[in-house]
Amino acid sequence: MKTLTVILQGLCFLSFMWAVTFFFKKPEKTNLWIVAMKVFGSLTILIDFCVTLFSDDIFFMNGVIGLVFLTLSFILFWASIYSNKKDPLAFAFARFGNDHVVTHGPYKYIRHPFYLSYTLAWIGSFISSFHPATLPPIFVMGFLYIRAAVAEERGFENSSLRESYSAYKGKTHMFFPRWSK
Repeated sequence: MKTLTVILQGLCFLSFMWAVTFFFKKPEKTNLWIVAMKVFGSLTILIDFCVTLFSDDIFFMNGVIGLVFLTLSFILFWASIYSNKKDPLAFAFARFGNDHVVTHGPYKYIRHPFYLSYTLAWIGSFISSFHPATLPPIFVMGFLYIRAAVAEERGFENSSLRESYSAYKGKTHMFFPRWSK
């Protein structure tokens, strides 16, 4: 169980680092929020991965539930990448924002599938190890994701895409699928 968790956790975290390095559009100038996202993201990846790698064996049910969260994270992440492969989105907290609204793939159901994907990985890591050091990343990174999502949505509301984004916003929730109409 521990080996599977470490492998899947590693695949998730390597995927996230790949996207930050090679996929997302990067701003010419960085800002404090971008630095925070990169620094805290890197530290929490290191903490979560080391805790899992060096911990005693993982309890079976914790491992199964953690693997479900990590698997969902991995699938959602790569579905989001696929949905943006022709025109990647801007990195979180980039001041220039995005020049298009994505409404297909996972975006058909939620507005910020990347942030949900990352959060599922943090939660999966915590559930798998059930170690107290893996709990703060959920809240620290969750705060950063919510802040980034709100800033991105404000950017759309103040752009030429406001009408199409408003219509899209009426059909989807920020992080979780809409279950009723």
